[in-house]
Amino acid sequence: MKQMFSALLIVLTLSCALSAQGETKDVASDKFSIFNLFSYEHPVEKNDDEKKWGLNLGAGYMANQGNTESIDLNYSASIRFDNNITEVKLNWIGFYGETKGKRDENRWNAQGNFDHYLIYRLELFSYTMSDYNEIIGLHHRNTSGAGIKFIFIRNRFLLADLSGAPVYQYEKFKDREKEDEWRWSLRWRGIIAPFNDNITLRYNGFYIPEIKKNDNYRLIHDVYLFVRITGYLGIKAGYRQEFNTYTPELLEAKPDLKKTDATSYIQLSVTI
Repeated sequence: MKQMFSALLIVLTLSCALSAQGETKDVASDKFSIFNLFSYEHPVEKNDDEKKWGLNLGAGYMANQGNTESIDLNYSASIRFDNNITEVKLNWIGFYGETKGKRDENRWNAQGNFDHYLIYRLELFSYTMSDYNEIIGLHHRNTSGAGIKFIFIRNRFLLADLSGAPVYQYEKFKDREKEDEWRWSLRWRGIIAPFNDNITLRYNGFYIPEIKKNDNYRLIHDVYLFVRITGYLGIKAGYRQEFNTYTPELLEAKPDLKKTDATSYIQLSVTI
């Protein structure tokens, strides 16, 4: 699976390069310079005839037969409203796997975001993120909060920003009482071709430490590349890694609990 993912990622990256070559004339006509890559362009509200709504559905499936029989399934859905001033996003991604008929993966992550432009380089944002993982006995984890986002770079080539907020975390594991606490959330994001519907590379990172003890934290890396093949059809290849220090009490109660959970995936997606 990893070799297949790496090979497809190389193919998609080459597609990015070819697509970029196709836009060279447009860039040259605007007298492009290296400083354009790091510039900040004010958002302008979209006109009535510009696209504001978007829907994406994706799924990937792989089955191995032989000495080791396995099934790997991943699925995702997202809907977005964006008029350049206000953006609302809902995302869902899930993973399911079996090896020799035994279920070894069944988890999902859902996230909702609200962003609203305030003044130069500043946005107000709020988000909620939920997780479920049957294999480690996580019934539900939710992290929700609101804060301020600072935009370093915003143009047709790159988007880079940093956001921070106090968040409330609820967590419930099987056979354990629920735990809830206040944490900090720091998110950094980088996007190549952020406003291109045909090809884009996106990365999000989260650092979510407990307010009173920063040695208890979660760290998330989420990156994916999307390339439109034709019409509504495209390919999405991604990688998600989650690290959680957990508490000594939880690790003692669940000795098989791993701190790091990483997944690579490939999807055929439909974008409307």
